[in-house]
Amino acid sequence: KQGQPRVNVTVVAARNLPTTQRWGVPDPFVIMALGNNFHKTSSLAKHLNPTWNQPFAFGIPPRVPQGMLMTLTVEDLSASLRDEPLGQLSIPLSEVQNRRTWEGWFDLKGAQDITGAGAVPAVHLRIQYDEAGV
Repeated sequence: KQGQPRVNVTVVAARNLPTTQRWGVPDPFVIMALGNNFHKTSSLAKHLNPTWNQPFAFGIPPRVPQGMLMTLTVEDLSASLRDEPLGQLSIPLSEVQNRRTWEGWFDLKGAQDITGAGAVPAVHLRIQYDEAGV
């Protein structure tokens, strides 16, 4: 909405996604949420290092609850009913507002890789806080 603050996020890519014993190489997609707003990337078949470059915009409510988080979950399409994400992360909205622009690789938590390679799964995000909502 015009004039309402928002956060613009581009889900650029992921790297070192885990393989699983049951499902093998994942068909990954990302679900992002801020408050009651959700966005989902397309899924990519059999990828451990997918590239999406998908932009999303989240409107910010006039009264932001203390400690509001922007959350990201990487899921596997072939195993989406099992409710075991490939990895997750949370970013405090206050941190996004303070930084204004933020780009980089964010480590995913909770990823279990059966290969034992030891590489940390991460997602590349480009985040911009737009106070005017233009």
